[in-house]
Amino acid sequence: MKINLIHKKLSKSLLLASAISVLSFTSIHATDFIVPDWSSDNFSNRTESNGTIRLENGAEIYFNDSALGNNAGGRFSVWMDAAARLELTRTTLYSDKIDSNGSYTTLFVMNNAVCFVDNVVSNVHELRMNGNSILKARIYRGEDSFIEMSDFSHIEARLDINYLVMHNATTSWTSIGSSKLEYLYSYGNSSIELVMTSVGDALNIGRIYSYGDALSININFTDDLIEEAIANTGGTFGFHMDNVIVTSLISGDVEYTVRDSNGTYKWDVIDLGGGNFDITNFTLIPEPTTYAAIFGVLAFGLAIYRRRK
Repeated sequence: MKINLIHKKLSKSLLLASAISVLSFTSIHATDFIVPDWSSDNFSNRTESNGTIRLENGAEIYFNDSALGNNAGGRFSVWMDAAARLELTRTTLYSDKIDSNGSYTTLFVMNNAVCFVDNVVSNVHELRMNGNSILKARIYRGEDSFIEMSDFSHIEARLDINYLVMHNATTSWTSIGSSKLEYLYSYGNSSIELVMTSVGDALNIGRIYSYGDALSININFTDDLIEEAIANTGGTFGFHMDNVIVTSLISGDVEYTVRDSNGTYKWDVIDLGGGNFDITNFTLIPEPTTYAAIFGVLAFGLAIYRRRK
């Protein structure tokens, strides 16, 4: 598992402006898609400007090769009752929010589908993504929620969930600001990026299970953010790994410390003046238990050497 620090000379406004990109589609008219209890609808080649998608208890709806909403202001409000299912295949959906009123609702973003959510994805129990699909949202939040990603899918959202599973070819997650999840499972080539937008932004991960050495975690910050942090003595950068909170006081030049079950990673950020900064001294320091083990091996070797003497 790799942990990288990335320093880019971009302004915070540029980062925030690029957080949600848009696609352009020809709009036709506003439409409401309302599916009653335990029934389903299937739509293909639909292009709609705005409306409502309402899935009542146990309802299912499928969109194929469609465009719902547009970059001129058209948005769909999505409401899902218990056991509802919304599936997007080669479809773009612009939504102001996606909200679940019940448990075990499912959102599928599949096969080059793109889902843009202006506000929040809330209480959707299960999200499944594959086939170069993209989800961009300000916040994805849900109790007992589960996200599974595969086949080059990408999420750009702040997460507040229980489980994130990333596997089967390259998958990636970008958090614009702080995120929190309890369990992360990584299979295959997966990457996570924390884009720090303010002092104190944190990536909080309770447990990380990486199968293979293919998980990378990147921290991305700007000159403006470092200048703000240096000016604000006592501010912190940091994130959690393996239930260990990681913070570093900032006062002038700053030292970053990141800990996981293998030891302590340390690096320095040096203020070179004129808005320039340098990253140096990336090292791995063993945990105290590791030091004890090393000392034990050395003592054992010394005892053998003395006996032979």
